[in-house]
Amino acid sequence: MRKNFFSAGLLVGAALLPVGVFGWAWDAAYRHDAEAVGVGSKYGHGKEEISLAASEKIGNGTLSFGLEGRILDDSSAVNRVAAHVDCAWDVAENWHLSVGYQPMRYFRCPVGIKMQGNEVHASLCRRNGLSLNGEVSYNFDEEDFGLYFSATRSAGLASIGLDCFSIRSVFSFGYDHCAKPGGVPDFFQKNAPGDRCGFFYYGVDGDLVYKLPSLPGSLFVGCRYAGNSASRSNWNNALGNHRNLLWAVLGGALQF
Repeated sequence: MRKNFFSAGLLVGAALLPVGVFGWAWDAAYRHDAEAVGVGSKYGHGKEEISLAASEKIGNGTLSFGLEGRILDDSSAVNRVAAHVDCAWDVAENWHLSVGYQPMRYFRCPVGIKMQGNEVHASLCRRNGLSLNGEVSYNFDEEDFGLYFSATRSAGLASIGLDCFSIRSVFSFGYDHCAKPGGVPDFFQKNAPGDRCGFFYYGVDGDLVYKLPSLPGSLFVGCRYAGNSASRSNWNNALGNHRNLLWAVLGGALQF
């Protein structure tokens, strides 16, 4: 796994160097979840996520590159490392359109599961006051079509004497239609007869955020609630055997 992380890092680094990497804006983040939940799927294990991204203003838009890793806290769980490249433009006041591509590499996969994936995505977001985000994505290897929407609101606590603290809340919902989970042909005939390939999912997040006074970053602790319209025994819930989950999360981010 270390070799593949290193190779992906070299790929992103090689892309950044020709355009003046040291003048770019960087974002680094770490997050720990007490439960591993993603795109409406319940894995039933804790999860660590690490990400690093660099961006640069180009004309009326922004070009960004990044690398992220996901490690599930179970020796038999599937881990992932992914690079991404995105281009974003200002299409109206406070509205931004973004398109991107993300190659992914998986580790500790069960026999028959594809070790890689390729995804394209596009999003439209608003980042002022109530932040809104809508996204559409397609994974070629899994024939996975997804729709996602979220609304985020932050409120400072300076009025009660907590100058460095704020409350962040997020409401989200989406739809996932994965015809070949794990890239397995005829998955629903061979591996999950009777299961549905499409389902809706939804979630509510609540965080207490602490702004680091001496650094351009923050720390947060909070909780998450997520559920979906599939059954507990459906393929996307089978490992965790849950349709709905409530769990804790903590993490931090730096911008430099």
